[in-house]
Amino acid sequence: MVRLKGTTKTKSGTRKVGAVVAAVALVAGVAPAAQAATSSYPPPTPFRVDYGATYTAGTVTFYNRAVRVSGEQKAVASSGCRYTWAKAFNAAAFLADRTSPVTCGKSEQYTIDVPADVVGGATHVEVSLMYYDGTSRELGEITVWR
Repeated sequence: MVRLKGTTKTKSGTRKVGAVVAAVALVAGVAPAAQAATSSYPPPTPFRVDYGATYTAGTVTFYNRAVRVSGEQKAVASSGCRYTWAKAFNAAAFLADRTSPVTCGKSEQYTIDVPADVVGGATHVEVSLMYYDGTSRELGEITVWR
């Protein structure tokens, strides 16, 4: 064993304890960082609003300062055109709304990103199936909570 000049010999047990303490500190320091990397967003919540043979159905995903509503809307030729309207709220007030493109006589996929630019984001979203023929009329609605 080689020793530096002017140092004393340490016991083997002291080195082992030091190594264990260093390993525990390393693991303790890494664990919170790994935990923080996982998503704290709730999983997507399914929804469906029906009106006759037409519907809007999909999922709502809440983020810190936005909400994504994605799914499919169906309009049959005999019943006019349809679109989906998403409105975000927090506990105190209406935040924002967005709509999908209008669908006429078929089924189409859509994604609506609604801003919720307040601390904590939206607490709930109202998703509506809308009738469209130049004017709009709500056919049905569902509230999805965070």
